[in-house]
This record gives sequence, C-alpha cells and structure tokens, in this order.
Amino acid sequence: MTRHLLPSSPFTFFGDNFLDDLFIETKGSSFLKTNIIENDDSYVLELEVPGVKKENISINLEKDTLTITVEKTAKELKEKEAYLKKEQAYGTFTRAFYVGNIKQDSIKAKNEDGILTVIIPKEKPIVPEKKQISIE
Repeated sequence: MTRHLLPSSPFTFFGDNFLDDLFIETKGSSFLKTNIIENDDSYVLELEVPGVKKENISINLEKDTLTITVEKTAKELKEKEAYLKKEQAYGTFTRAFYVGNIKQDSIKAKNEDGILTVIIPKEKPIVPEKKQISIE
C-alpha cells in the first residue's frame, strides 16, 4: 500500500488522518516501528532497529522527504542448528517521512540500544504579511 506525501485537498490537511498522511508506507514499515514526538523546536523520530549496526543504516533527505533505509542481515545458519520456527525479519527495510519546514543542515541521528533516534529541528514558519484583497 502506498500513501501520498500530502493529502489530496488542502482542506483535509488537518482532518482525522492528519498524521497518517505524513507517512509513506514502504517496504519494511512493519519492521521499522516508529514513534514521532513533536517538541516546540523539533520533531523526534524513534525507530526500532534491534540488532542493526549504524553502518547498516542510511538516512537521506531529498526535497521534503526523509528516507531511512536499514539493512538487517540474517544470522548465518549452521548445519547443527535445526530451527523449529524462525520469525526474525531480515533484508532491506525502508521508511519515508514528509518533513517540510525543517532546518535541513541541523538533523542529527544516533543508534543506541536498538532505537534509532532522529532529531529534526523545525524552521520558523514564514508568516505572510497581511494583505487586503480587492474585489473586482
């Protein structure tokens, strides 16, 4: 299932599905469970990445889309190991987030205890000056 970065109508932007519309569901979104926190001056993404080293995580920003890609490798199977059940996911997983009005040069990330934390500072919104619209 793919979601659009922005809702189809600007009038529904702050509707019931406001937060849902900020995400693009992509391969592995069930693996990269994410908490999103909004502070006065930043957004904080907390993604579950158990057993993944920082070398296997890529964070890219293109226009207003922040894309996080994680490569989780499978434990090498040994001949003596006979799994009754194997549920751990492995492969390449990607999540993308719409991130408008941010300070692009100030994004920080850390990977600690199986949680990838991405701190995205907000840009102060440009407030348009008041303007009288004439009626013809």
